[in-house]
Amino acid sequence: MSPLQRLREFGQSPWLDDLRRGMFLDGRFRRLMEEDGICGITSNPTILARAILETDDYREPIARLSTRYPDNVALYEALLREDIRLAADTLRPVYESSGRTDGLVSLEISPELANDTPASIREALRLWQAMDRPNIMIKIPATNAGLPVIRELIALGINVNATLIFSPARYVQVAEAWQQGLTARLESGQSIEHIASVASFFVSRIETLADRLLAERAGTNPDAAQLQGKVAVAAAKLAYRE
Repeated sequence: MSPLQRLREFGQSPWLDDLRRGMFLDGRFRRLMEEDGICGITSNPTILARAILETDDYREPIARLSTRYPDNVALYEALLREDIRLAADTLRPVYESSGRTDGLVSLEISPELANDTPASIREALRLWQAMDRPNIMIKIPATNAGLPVIRELIALGINVNATLIFSPARYVQVAEAWQQGLTARLESGQSIEHIASVASFFVSRIETLADRLLAERAGTNPDAAQLQGKVAVAAAKLAYRE
């Protein structure tokens, strides 16, 4: 049994933080689902750009779509739409068999909108409709401007992945926005049964920064060296207690 499969025994849902078209066409992702229990996947502009640069998977799609979408932004979204739908369709059986709690595909709105609440809501709605799959999640940065976006999208029945959470305090604010969205939806007489949500707590980036600072102090403070490599787990435990 692989370590990822053991995670499933503890009720965890491992996701793959990488989405490349070839892994769906050649069966690699399906093997990850069957052999390692992978039950979700996430994408972002950086992941797609890396996939285009590092593989030949996109030569034919780019050639096929570029005549229809001469604008680079429109071409990017056309490629993204095909990838997201392919991933969502592959994971759809997991989505259905898990009661719609697993089998999700996450994509993000433009990072340029991180501090623009109305534009973020409009863009999230547009992407939700364009992708046209029930098992996708819209990734929203948990900035001050992003919190009301999370609340509004949940109220509209849209699956949300609240991302860029770096502290327990911010996690609490995200949870409150989520609860407010659910309450608003219930008060409007609509169901909340199948609304999925994820809070992406960035423990690895916290540890990377903390370890660098601890390394600078290790020469004069022996306790600093002992703390290296432990910050991520400590931060995760603090968030879990909330």
